[in-house]
Amino acid sequence: MLSMQNFDITDICGCRRLRPSGAARRLCLLAVIAALYVGVLPPCVAQSTVKFSDAQLTFFETQIRPVLVESCYECHSQTSRPLQGGLRLDYRDGLLQGGDSGPAVSIQQPADSLLLKALRHDGLQMPPKGRLSDDTIQHFQTWIEQGLPDPRTSDQPLISRQIDIAAGRQHWAFQPITDSAVSALVTSDWPLGRVDQFVLARLQQAGLTPQPDAERHVWLRRVSLDLTGLPPTPEQIAEFTNDATPQAYEKVVDRLLQSRAFAERWARHWLDLTGYADQVGTSNEVFAEHAWRYRDYVIEAFHSDLPWDQFVIQQIAGDLLPAESAQQRARQLTATGFLLVGDVEIVNPDKLKLETDHIDFQLSRIGTAFLGMTLGCARCHDHKFDPIGLEDYYGMAGTLRSTVS
Repeated sequence: MLSMQNFDITDICGCRRLRPSGAARRLCLLAVIAALYVGVLPPCVAQSTVKFSDAQLTFFETQIRPVLVESCYECHSQTSRPLQGGLRLDYRDGLLQGGDSGPAVSIQQPADSLLLKALRHDGLQMPPKGRLSDDTIQHFQTWIEQGLPDPRTSDQPLISRQIDIAAGRQHWAFQPITDSAVSALVTSDWPLGRVDQFVLARLQQAGLTPQPDAERHVWLRRVSLDLTGLPPTPEQIAEFTNDATPQAYEKVVDRLLQSRAFAERWARHWLDLTGYADQVGTSNEVFAEHAWRYRDYVIEAFHSDLPWDQFVIQQIAGDLLPAESAQQRARQLTATGFLLVGDVEIVNPDKLKLETDHIDFQLSRIGTAFLGMTLGCARCHDHKFDPIGLEDYYGMAGTLRSTVS
């Protein structure tokens, strides 16, 4: 798997970023050490020990902190990359110390605080995307006039990884499949197979008993609708009703499984997972002239009972598989339409963003279709719910980036 440091996609969640190589990181570390040695870096500011009333802290929590989190932390917090203007707004002493332009607030002269001027868009403009309401700006002035009540301190450690990937992979969903033990059953000859035993055990736990077998014509209608979505024809009903052999039921099921209607019905479920459409683009603005070829590939895969592992591999890497004939190669190439069909964005003046968004689209489709998991969350950070790290995401993304659509 490719490592992140060898992967040079520089657009992450719409933000242009460059991940440094190992050598670059070492140079940065040397620069920091040198700066400390010659005294370039500013000294640490002592933590504030000012006491504030509960009412003042409540005012901060209800009127100030939500605005800072929503409008300021992206550029002015410990996690900002890069930190804009050298200014931290995620702890009290960060405002007192200020950034490149000096202290952000003046408790002695609140009205002259640079923070208030920036919020009013008087010279500096914060936030840059739009001016806050007058009421919100007045809340900030009141906050400064109160002496900057704020419980936040800078000694709170930055948690670099909140997700325990190793522990997450111990979840049963990521463990090898094992046989489950069937609960003790009351003696019954109803189960015809192992699956029936689980059904019967659950019924017995609920104090229920199985329904009697359906009449033949009812069973035929049910199985026909389940497998093909079509009711049986009068001829099929008559044939099954008059078949007294022990294999009558099996013959019906075999006939339905071998029918084109079965393949078309169940291929639709897979095509829904892929977002198949006869158009491409987020607004379905372009007719996909050859999309039908992928649709027919899926139908034929179901109709020919293509093994699942081959079905997966052909759709992800069919262009890389060996082929014994031109026809087989064409079929395998068609299978990779899985990575292209649907509402993928095809027009964007920012070509780098278009490329990385397309890769994210492909990864998301692979995750949901084959794993039943969302992978896109790991584009910006370790996945919050599944054991997928940022490194895993970009390792897979690096592989897909080498693909030319």
